[in-house]
Amino acid sequence: MGLGRYLVFSHQYYFLFWAFDVHLPYLILLSAITSIYFIASSLPSFQFLDFAVKGSVAVYFFGLLGINEWIVIFITSLMWFLNVVIPVLLGSYFVMNFKLKS
Repeated sequence: MGLGRYLVFSHQYYFLFWAFDVHLPYLILLSAITSIYFIASSLPSFQFLDFAVKGSVAVYFFGLLGINEWIVIFITSLMWFLNVVIPVLLGSYFVMNFKLKS
């Protein structure tokens, strides 16, 4: 289960970089993504600040590869929005609808 989640998130990063015209070799980009997840998971943070921690680590590692920091910040924020904010909003909507009907 954890491996599947990692593969989905890391390939979301990869395809978003590809969509924003960042074309680095697959293994190099995946190595940087792996490093980001490893370091970010070892740093303590709250859920709502997780994007800032991952974003800071991502800016550092992708900066070493010569990727524009604004692209990195936008992609990291987009990942947070797609994988945290939207599911929380949808879940909250359904919970509120269920509670109001009860």
